[in-house]
Amino acid sequence: EVLDRHAKGQSGYTDAMAERALYLLARVEMRQKRNVEALAYLERLESLTASRPIFAEYKALGRLRKGMALDALGRRQDAVRCYRDVLSLRGEAADGDVRSRAKGYLKKPYLS
Repeated sequence: EVLDRHAKGQSGYTDAMAERALYLLARVEMRQKRNVEALAYLERLESLTASRPIFAEYKALGRLRKGMALDALGRRQDAVRCYRDVLSLRGEAADGDVRSRAKGYLKKPYLS
């Protein structure tokens, strides 16, 4: 519903709200082992955050999750590229836990 209202340009449904909705939908899909569906949401998230500042909150989180989904699908090289992208981002959103998890998944694939 949030995504539909955002797409229609309804007042109050900002890009930031749509980013959060896409991220949360991807997480739900991943929990249910539907990684292909999660990737679809993460691709939309990536498109939305492409025009946002490098420190946009869901840019780093989305790339981390995309790497995890790709790892789960056996696409290790693509996953590694995503984890490295996370490490290349600057700003608060790419600090702390997100950066640490990306480093960890570079060493040991997600779900291994």
